Amino acid sequence: MANVPPDRAAQLALPIKYVGITFLAAVLANVVVIAFLQDSPLLYLVVPFNLAYVLTVAWLAKQAYSWFMAIITVLLIVVPIGVLVVMILAYSRAANELKSLGYKIGFSGNLKPL
Repeated sequence: MANVPPDRAAQLALPIKYVGITFLAAVLANVVVIAFLQDSPLLYLVVPFNLAYVLTVAWLAKQAYSWFMAIITVLLIVVPIGVLVVMILAYSRAANELKSLGYKIGFSGNLKPL
């Protein structure tokens, strides 16, 4: 970890930011559909939001772990709780690495020095 490139913090911060954004968008879309559109063909409007969430979690998993973890994340699309577990693991690892680099993530996804 001593020879970490200076842009490593930015490589970790960007996917963390987008995972948060897509997670909130997917939750909001699912709540709206469950509340108002259950019996409508518009039910499939949640698919792009959920897919964006899975792909950003895969991106974070790739940055925090490796391509293998990103592939596993995409394959876990059939087990949604698995994607949530990977998100928590990858977020935790990325946050710990950012902390060791002397940064933290702000609420808006911006890097802040410790």
